[in-house]
Amino acid sequence: SELLFNLLTENKLSTATSQNELVNNWNFHNSPFQMNEQVSVKIQDQSALIHAHFPDPQFAIPLFSYITGSKTKGEAMLARLLDWQDLDNIPRLNGLEGSNSGALARNGAVPYLQDIAFFMIEEPEGISILEKNLTLYSKGFFNPMNATRELLDATIGLELTQQVINLRDNKQLTAALFSQLTGIQDSDRILMYPSNMMSISLSSEIEDTVVNEKLMVELSPYADAYGRPINIFYKKG
Repeated sequence: SELLFNLLTENKLSTATSQNELVNNWNFHNSPFQMNEQVSVKIQDQSALIHAHFPDPQFAIPLFSYITGSKTKGEAMLARLLDWQDLDNIPRLNGLEGSNSGALARNGAVPYLQDIAFFMIEEPEGISILEKNLTLYSKGFFNPMNATRELLDATIGLELTQQVINLRDNKQLTAALFSQLTGIQDSDRILMYPSNMMSISLSSEIEDTVVNEKLMVELSPYADAYGRPINIFYKKG
């Protein structure tokens, strides 16, 4: 489609400008934009979410603390998430394994985000926030520039979050400015550029009919004859 072709070929910097109107309109932090008169799109860069299999404590603990109301409970939630997936039966500090709870653990990678309900014992109201901020599809680095409001708020605080979102919505947020405001720098774990792993939600409305579709795709702009430029992990709708 036109959208996938442009994602493969165009600059994805948040401040990029182009003669292509689609590029000027798009964003990668799940805010809706118009592809044309009939189709609305939301794109979420998966590198801006916390990897459910390999959560980075620098961002996972603040988010989990935001959900639970305390750092101690946030650290315990991370321990439970890791214990739920690891292969051993040895609990982490404040973790949850069969050996210290009598409960079953998966002892394998979470296959779908709804699985988190099994270790969300005291905080069921936080499940929807976790599902919004966790991903099973990530390539190892984290891009905080496209993070959700909740994750930004948990990490940098409400005032800075609002500044970042205002700049982001106006396409004025650069990596340098984000680092200046937040103190978060590029590193071996943080890269402030959209990844090629994205969820894409399409909504089309014609008269009284609404059609919704969601894709999880991996883009490979430099794929050779033996690779696919677009890999679709799932498609709904």
